[in-house]
Amino acid sequence: MNSCVCRPSLCVMLVPMRTYSHAILTTALGTALRDRGVKVDQQRFIMGSIVPDLPFLFLSLSGAAYLRWGRGISGDSMWAILGYLYEFDPLWIAAHNLFHAPLLITLYLLIGVWAERRGYAWGHALRWFALGCLFHTALDIPTHHSDGPVLFFPLNWSYRFPSPISYWERDYHAAAFTIFEYSLNALAIAYLAIRWGLRKLRRASSAPSA
Repeated sequence: MNSCVCRPSLCVMLVPMRTYSHAILTTALGTALRDRGVKVDQQRFIMGSIVPDLPFLFLSLSGAAYLRWGRGISGDSMWAILGYLYEFDPLWIAAHNLFHAPLLITLYLLIGVWAERRGYAWGHALRWFALGCLFHTALDIPTHHSDGPVLFFPLNWSYRFPSPISYWERDYHAAAFTIFEYSLNALAIAYLAIRWGLRKLRRASSAPSA
Protein backbone atom coordinates (compact mmCIF):
# COMPACT_ATOMS: atom_id res chain seq x y z
CA MET A 1 0.00 0.00 0.00
CA ASN A 2 1.32 3.42 -0.95
CA SER A 3 -1.33 5.38 0.90
CA CYS A 4 -4.00 4.91 3.51
CA VAL A 5 -7.11 6.97 3.98
CA CYS A 6 -8.04 5.64 7.41
CA ARG A 7 -6.02 5.74 10.57
CA PRO A 8 -3.35 2.99 10.83
CA SER A 9 -5.17 0.70 13.24
CA LEU A 10 -8.16 0.58 10.87
CA CYS A 11 -5.94 -0.28 7.90
CA VAL A 12 -4.56 -3.48 9.37
CA MET A 13 -6.76 -5.52 7.02
CA LEU A 14 -5.06 -3.92 4.02
CA VAL A 15 -1.68 -5.32 4.93
CA PRO A 16 -0.76 -8.96 4.17
CA MET A 17 0.18 -10.94 7.23
CA ARG A 18 3.71 -12.30 7.23
CA THR A 19 2.80 -15.62 8.75
CA TYR A 20 5.38 -17.24 6.50
CA SER A 21 8.15 -15.43 8.39
CA HIS A 22 6.93 -17.01 11.62
CA ALA A 23 6.95 -20.44 9.97
CA ILE A 24 10.46 -20.01 8.54
CA LEU A 25 12.01 -18.76 11.77
CA THR A 26 10.25 -21.39 13.89
CA THR A 27 11.39 -24.15 11.55
CA ALA A 28 14.98 -22.95 11.80
CA LEU A 29 14.80 -22.64 15.59
CA GLY A 30 13.25 -26.08 16.00
CA THR A 31 15.87 -27.60 13.72
CA ALA A 32 18.70 -25.97 15.66
CA LEU A 33 17.27 -27.23 18.94
CA ARG A 34 16.94 -30.76 17.57
CA ASP A 35 20.56 -30.65 16.45
CA ARG A 36 21.44 -29.93 20.06
CA GLY A 37 19.58 -32.94 21.37
CA VAL A 38 16.28 -31.30 22.34
CA LYS A 39 13.30 -33.56 21.64
CA VAL A 40 11.35 -31.02 19.63
CA ASP A 41 7.96 -31.96 18.23
CA GLN A 42 8.76 -30.07 15.05
CA GLN A 43 5.32 -30.50 13.48
CA ARG A 44 3.48 -29.07 16.51
CA PHE A 45 6.12 -26.38 16.99
CA ILE A 46 5.60 -25.14 13.42
CA MET A 47 1.81 -25.43 13.79
CA GLY A 48 2.08 -23.16 16.81
CA SER A 49 3.78 -20.56 14.63
CA ILE A 50 0.98 -20.59 12.05
CA VAL A 51 -2.29 -21.24 13.90
CA PRO A 52 -2.38 -17.91 15.84
CA ASP A 53 -3.03 -16.00 12.59
CA LEU A 54 -5.68 -18.34 11.17
CA PRO A 55 -8.74 -17.05 13.12
CA PHE A 56 -7.96 -13.48 12.06
CA LEU A 57 -7.45 -14.58 8.46
CA PHE A 58 -10.77 -16.44 8.44
CA LEU A 59 -12.68 -13.53 9.99
CA SER A 60 -11.07 -11.03 7.61
CA LEU A 61 -11.84 -13.00 4.47
CA SER A 62 -15.36 -13.98 5.51
CA GLY A 63 -16.11 -10.47 6.79
CA ALA A 64 -14.84 -8.84 3.60
CA ALA A 65 -16.85 -11.29 1.46
CA TYR A 66 -20.03 -10.65 3.46
CA LEU A 67 -19.69 -6.88 3.35
CA ARG A 68 -18.76 -6.81 -0.33
CA TRP A 69 -21.26 -9.27 -1.75
CA GLY A 70 -23.84 -9.51 1.03
CA ARG A 71 -24.18 -5.85 1.93
CA GLY A 72 -22.74 -4.11 -1.12
CA ILE A 73 -20.11 -2.30 0.98
CA SER A 74 -16.64 -1.98 -0.50
CA GLY A 75 -13.58 0.24 -0.54
CA ASP A 76 -12.68 2.45 2.41
CA SER A 77 -16.00 1.86 4.18
CA MET A 78 -15.49 -1.90 4.17
CA TRP A 79 -11.96 -1.64 5.56
CA ALA A 80 -13.08 0.80 8.23
CA ILE A 81 -15.79 -1.63 9.38
CA LEU A 82 -13.35 -4.55 9.47
CA GLY A 83 -10.84 -2.44 11.37
CA TYR A 84 -13.49 -1.45 13.89
CA LEU A 85 -14.43 -5.11 14.39
CA TYR A 86 -10.77 -6.02 14.89
CA GLU A 87 -10.35 -3.41 17.61
CA PHE A 88 -13.67 -3.54 19.44
CA ASP A 89 -15.79 -6.59 18.59
CA PRO A 90 -15.59 -9.24 21.37
CA LEU A 91 -15.69 -12.15 18.90
CA TRP A 92 -12.84 -10.76 16.82
CA ILE A 93 -10.78 -9.88 19.89
CA ALA A 94 -11.27 -13.34 21.43
CA ALA A 95 -10.57 -15.19 18.18
CA HIS A 96 -7.42 -13.24 17.40
CA ASN A 97 -6.05 -13.56 20.91
CA LEU A 98 -6.95 -17.19 21.51
CA PHE A 99 -3.42 -18.18 20.49
CA HIS A 100 -1.75 -14.75 20.77
CA ALA A 101 -2.43 -13.78 24.38
CA PRO A 102 0.60 -14.56 26.58
CA LEU A 103 -1.58 -15.50 29.57
CA LEU A 104 -3.57 -18.07 27.59
CA ILE A 105 -0.47 -19.49 25.92
CA THR A 106 1.18 -19.89 29.31
CA LEU A 107 -1.89 -21.78 30.47
CA TYR A 108 -1.70 -24.11 27.45
CA LEU A 109 2.00 -24.63 28.15
CA LEU A 110 1.42 -25.49 31.80
CA ILE A 111 -1.34 -27.94 30.88
CA GLY A 112 0.99 -29.55 28.36
CA VAL A 113 3.80 -29.88 30.89
CA TRP A 114 1.40 -31.28 33.48
CA ALA A 115 0.01 -33.86 31.03
CA GLU A 116 3.45 -34.84 29.75
CA ARG A 117 4.73 -35.48 33.25
CA ARG A 118 1.79 -37.79 33.84
CA GLY A 119 2.53 -39.81 30.76
CA TYR A 120 -0.11 -38.45 28.39
CA ALA A 121 1.21 -38.44 24.84
CA TRP A 122 -0.78 -35.33 23.92
CA GLY A 123 1.00 -33.37 26.63
CA HIS A 124 4.27 -33.34 24.67
CA ALA A 125 2.42 -32.19 21.54
CA LEU A 126 0.54 -29.46 23.41
CA ARG A 127 3.72 -28.24 25.08
CA TRP A 128 5.49 -27.74 21.75
CA PHE A 129 2.41 -26.25 20.13
CA ALA A 130 2.21 -23.73 22.97
CA LEU A 131 5.92 -22.96 22.63
CA GLY A 132 5.36 -22.29 18.93
CA CYS A 133 2.52 -19.91 19.80
CA LEU A 134 4.71 -18.26 22.44
CA PHE A 135 7.53 -17.72 19.96
CA HIS A 136 5.00 -16.29 17.49
CA THR A 137 3.57 -13.76 19.93
CA ALA A 138 7.03 -12.93 21.28
CA LEU A 139 7.85 -11.74 17.77
CA ASP A 140 4.49 -10.02 17.28
CA ILE A 141 4.41 -7.88 20.41
CA PRO A 142 7.54 -5.82 19.63
CA THR A 143 6.72 -5.53 15.90
CA HIS A 144 3.17 -4.09 16.04
CA HIS A 145 2.38 -0.54 17.05
CA SER A 146 -1.38 -0.12 16.57
CA ASP A 147 -2.62 -3.66 16.14
CA GLY A 148 -0.65 -6.05 18.31
CA PRO A 149 -2.02 -8.79 20.56
CA VAL A 150 -4.13 -7.78 23.54
CA LEU A 151 -1.41 -8.16 26.10
CA PHE A 152 -3.40 -9.21 29.18
CA PHE A 153 -6.32 -10.99 27.52
CA PRO A 154 -8.66 -12.33 28.90
CA LEU A 155 -8.21 -10.20 32.03
CA ASN A 156 -8.11 -7.07 29.90
CA TRP A 157 -9.67 -6.85 26.42
CA SER A 158 -8.18 -3.63 25.09
CA TYR A 159 -4.53 -2.97 26.01
CA ARG A 160 -2.11 -3.50 23.13
CA PHE A 161 1.56 -2.68 23.64
CA PRO A 162 2.33 0.32 21.36
CA SER A 163 5.71 -0.83 20.12
CA PRO A 164 7.92 1.87 18.57
CA ILE A 165 8.46 -0.58 15.68
CA SER A 166 5.81 -1.84 13.28
CA TYR A 167 6.39 -4.38 10.56
CA TRP A 168 3.90 -2.56 8.29
CA GLU A 169 3.23 1.01 9.50
CA ARG A 170 5.49 3.41 7.64
CA ASP A 171 5.56 5.90 10.51
CA TYR A 172 7.12 3.24 12.75
CA HIS A 173 10.12 2.08 10.70
CA ALA A 174 8.28 -0.45 8.53
CA ALA A 175 10.71 -0.08 5.62
CA ALA A 176 13.79 -0.72 7.75
CA PHE A 177 12.14 -3.59 9.58
CA THR A 178 11.06 -5.22 6.32
CA ILE A 179 14.69 -5.32 5.20
CA PHE A 180 15.67 -6.82 8.55
CA GLU A 181 12.84 -9.36 8.46
CA TYR A 182 13.59 -10.56 4.94
CA SER A 183 17.31 -10.73 5.71
CA LEU A 184 16.56 -12.84 8.77
CA ASN A 185 14.33 -15.10 6.67
CA ALA A 186 17.09 -15.47 4.10
CA LEU A 187 19.61 -16.43 6.78
CA ALA A 188 17.19 -18.98 8.24
CA ILE A 189 16.51 -20.50 4.83
CA ALA A 190 20.24 -20.59 4.07
CA TYR A 191 20.87 -22.36 7.38
CA LEU A 192 18.20 -24.96 6.63
CA ALA A 193 19.48 -25.46 3.07
CA ILE A 194 23.11 -25.85 4.17
CA ARG A 195 22.09 -28.25 6.92
CA TRP A 196 20.04 -30.29 4.44
CA GLY A 197 22.95 -30.37 1.99
CA LEU A 198 25.43 -31.50 4.62
CA ARG A 199 23.11 -34.27 5.76
CA LYS A 200 22.78 -35.47 2.17
CA LEU A 201 26.56 -35.51 1.79
CA ARG A 202 27.03 -37.44 5.04
CA ARG A 203 24.45 -40.00 4.00
CA ALA A 204 26.07 -40.39 0.59
CA SER A 205 29.54 -40.82 2.10
CA SER A 206 28.34 -43.38 4.65
CA ALA A 207 26.40 -45.45 2.14
CA PRO A 208 28.04 -48.83 1.40
CA SER A 209 29.78 -48.96 -1.95
CA ALA A 210 28.64 -51.47 -4.55
